[in-house]
Amino acid sequence: MVLSPSMIRRVLIITYVIVWFLFGIVYYWMANSSNGKAFHFNQDLRLSSQIEAFSDVVGTKVDKDIIQMILKNDSSNRFAIRVKKDGIPEYLYSNQQIGPWWAAYYTNNFKKQGVTHFKADIIDRSLRPLVGLSTVIEGLPSGSGTCYKVHLTLLRGLSDSVPMNEQELKNYDTIIEHTIWTTSFPKTILLENKPIFALTIDFLPELLQNSFNYLDDSLFTVKSILRGEYRYKFLDFLYFSTVTITTLGYGDILPGNTTVRVLVMFEAILGVLLIGGFISSLFWKPINEDQKANRKSGLTTG
Repeated sequence: MVLSPSMIRRVLIITYVIVWFLFGIVYYWMANSSNGKAFHFNQDLRLSSQIEAFSDVVGTKVDKDIIQMILKNDSSNRFAIRVKKDGIPEYLYSNQQIGPWWAAYYTNNFKKQGVTHFKADIIDRSLRPLVGLSTVIEGLPSGSGTCYKVHLTLLRGLSDSVPMNEQELKNYDTIIEHTIWTTSFPKTILLENKPIFALTIDFLPELLQNSFNYLDDSLFTVKSILRGEYRYKFLDFLYFSTVTITTLGYGDILPGNTTVRVLVMFEAILGVLLIGGFISSLFWKPINEDQKANRKSGLTTG
């Protein structure tokens, strides 16, 4: 049986697509099984993947600029110890305050949950409740009066007006409560050295940025992502397979070990051979009946 040029072209195209897709699957599997160490990623591509992974884990759309700054600002060097006091989780870390980007992240999250106002009550100015932790958590400030312990009540109101007393507070729903430790209490939140009864959510970052508390597990998620412990996108490796088989080589994803380099070489060579065969087949002429008969008679005579 003699295949026609058009049939050969179909076979070559199908083979090309199969090779492209199978190599994409292999690259995807290698990336996820090695936590991304099998490849080198362009910084922008890696950052984009990390932001998408963070959004997938927390289950909500996040502000990319804020998460980008959190990922860039050495969150891998931070650590937290989860403790509970009075049934309320406190996330304490040792080496620094959470800073403006984490404060902005939490404030945005609270806004998405419908929080419009907050109430901050100073309940202690002493570190004595943390005596047991200070030996474990290096870097916590020591000495009486150096930290404020603040009970944070996050509220949702029906209007932009700020509740000024307990009676007006009844018109607001309590959404979340947290206890935090902070090194300073912003002057904008104080009135005659006492906290203003309540404020709009826009003032919250001023209070949070100096605190020693994370308000959820997002820090652990960030640390995990910075270690490469997240699912890489299949589409990224189909793209890498496309760049490899067509020998374009943009360089935004590069092989990270010998095994991947060998696969890349093999795929690139296959791609060149298949494309070469396809182009060559465009110039093949179909064999007519007389040529078939001559071939048969030549075989019979021989």
